[in-house]
Amino acid sequence: MSHHPLLQSYTHLTTHIVPGPRTLSYFLPPLLFLPLALLIPPHLLPKTVSASLFLPLIWGCLIHTWWVAGGWDVISVNVAVWAFVLLVGWDGDGDGEGDVRVVFRRMRIQRRGRGGGEGKGGAGRRGGGVLGSRGGSAKNDKKNDDGKGEGEAENEVIVGNHKEYYWEEEPYPSTLSQRIPWVLTLLLSLRLSNWKTGLPSHDLHQPLRPMTRTAFTRYAILLALQSYLILDTTAYLTHRDPYFDPQPQPASATKITHIDSPWPIIPHSNPLLAILALLPPRLIRSGIIAAQAYALITQGGSLPCIPVVLLNALGLWPDEWSPHTWPPFFGPFAAVYQGGLRGLWGGWWHQTNRYFSVPGRWLAGRLERTGMGRKLGCFGRGGMGRYALMCVSGFGFSGIMHMGMIPPVPLNMAGTGAGEMRLWIGGFFWVQVLGIGVETFVEKVVGRGWWRGRGGDVGRFLWVVGWGVCTVPMLAMPFRELEYWRYSPLPVSLIGYLGGHGWWTWG
Repeated sequence: MSHHPLLQSYTHLTTHIVPGPRTLSYFLPPLLFLPLALLIPPHLLPKTVSASLFLPLIWGCLIHTWWVAGGWDVISVNVAVWAFVLLVGWDGDGDGEGDVRVVFRRMRIQRRGRGGGEGKGGAGRRGGGVLGSRGGSAKNDKKNDDGKGEGEAENEVIVGNHKEYYWEEEPYPSTLSQRIPWVLTLLLSLRLSNWKTGLPSHDLHQPLRPMTRTAFTRYAILLALQSYLILDTTAYLTHRDPYFDPQPQPASATKITHIDSPWPIIPHSNPLLAILALLPPRLIRSGIIAAQAYALITQGGSLPCIPVVLLNALGLWPDEWSPHTWPPFFGPFAAVYQGGLRGLWGGWWHQTNRYFSVPGRWLAGRLERTGMGRKLGCFGRGGMGRYALMCVSGFGFSGIMHMGMIPPVPLNMAGTGAGEMRLWIGGFFWVQVLGIGVETFVEKVVGRGWWRGRGGDVGRFLWVVGWGVCTVPMLAMPFRELEYWRYSPLPVSLIGYLGGHGWWTWG
């Protein structure tokens, strides 16, 4: 059996190209242990007992599969941290018990029946407020003194010009049949959208107003076109710049291309290349890497979602699991020049792994209750110590997770080991803590007033760009040695056709 061609191909894939599951223990934590821990009600299995029983099982299984595979992968790291957050970490806020089975409330978006009446509703307690704009909440809408939107019932959701939905707040269900969808939805809600969690900074923006299916489809198509143009342009550039080719070793070899090496001048080339040759090479290459990462993520959140929305329109997929009821992957770009690095990572970039900061908040809550913590007074809400621990936790685990992109024994290496590749990727995320610390210190010393206004926006944007050209190249070495840029991510290239190189890129 071990010599079966399919098994050999899979082993080759997970060993040399992309890490993946190699043992049964990989699947037990997300498919059995974590759901089971949340399905058992707290009166039968209190939080401390549940965490003491299931967390060692979950982590033990994951450590075993990492040992067998020779390293971790992206998904298993997410499972490890997510299990801690749901079973232990929510106690760190210091408000109440912190058991997600007690604190959390699912905001169920229900569709109305005919005649404008309410459709089938659960037994959950309803909240108040008209939902806000896309990505907004009831807090952001215009209200009367009683907190209700003008002329609207307190449980109505406005989609387009129609009161198509209403929402209700569902606590931990009392019956197993109701708990199963509640728990499954929670396990998949990494951003905790449309969940009340007991954390004011999160609950203030919940629940979210859903798009209409038509509006979401239009949004997804436009986003896919934008992503295509970015990927097409950057792929065209990487194939014409030797910097993105695997570099000869040792580093002193004469053919090596550094990030500051001049942009290649190609006679009779595309005018785009001639224009780019006028810009600093480091800025161009850093921008290419960042733009490709952005486009790949947004591409995954656009076209693949349209069939799911279609299934929802046909009544074959629940509303809360349909992408048109979710917040967009990325926030407004204005967050970058209004908030600097903190705005980039906390407001604009995708928030899928925001829960990575929860262990830091949990630790701050523990320290706040100690004598030293009370004396320092920096671990409570708004405290600098609390914020620092959340940053270290968030970027620390993010770096570890992204290190899981490197296979145990990478192919096509130019003398670079897997360990060194992982450190370069992890280091990019870890160093962001330093940048945010510098940014926060300067703001404290100089004062917020200096940063306000249009001049402050320009200064923050230039600071983010400058920090990016210093740190983004850390990602280039591992991706380059893995030959990520050797192949085009798109089979058809508009830019290539306009440049006289033909449409087709594969083959």
